[in-house]
Amino acid sequence: MSETRTLVHLVRHGWVENPRGILYGRLPGFGLSGEGRRQAEALPKFFAGRDVAAMYSSPLQRARETADPLRLAFGWAIEPDERLVESGNVLEGTPAPVVTRTLVKPWKWPLLRNPWRPSWGEPFTEVRDRMMDFVQDKRRLHDGHEVVGVSHESPIWLCRLGFEGWVSPPWRKRLTVERGSVTSFEFNGDSLVRIGYSRPCSDGSAGER
Repeated sequence: MSETRTLVHLVRHGWVENPRGILYGRLPGFGLSGEGRRQAEALPKFFAGRDVAAMYSSPLQRARETADPLRLAFGWAIEPDERLVESGNVLEGTPAPVVTRTLVKPWKWPLLRNPWRPSWGEPFTEVRDRMMDFVQDKRRLHDGHEVVGVSHESPIWLCRLGFEGWVSPPWRKRLTVERGSVTSFEFNGDSLVRIGYSRPCSDGSAGER
């Protein structure tokens, strides 16, 4: 049985309009800023000529707006997939500086006692597992083609760590997942053979990291 080449691309959404600087998480009403729209509009050039069989998106507004230029350019339907959603966080709606000040206070350190299950949000292992499940599910469903999924920084970061077999607390290996970037998982048959990282909104450079 011959093996086939399949790619699953995870796109991080573009910059968000957030003048109050709050931790927006899964809150509704946070769409792309002007810069975010520019980043999203760079994506069609990156994916032009590729054998993309399907496109999926987190249900959140900023992800759907990032996917929209691809829909308009290529006529791909945007299929929502809850597995791509942002990590859950009970601190949503809090100004980011307040979140930072809260977590550095010594009496808040018990919140950090379990490195894989932070008490303020969705466990890292659950985010990792749902994202890896998405990649494997779409890899099998669209065998021999390419798939695009628009998601968020933390889920993409944890997904990559999962495929790389990282077992230490995730913050010990910080990966770059810039806004508008593309993290690509390339499979030969069932085997992951390469993880690529590209920045279409800058110079379109790609490479392994």
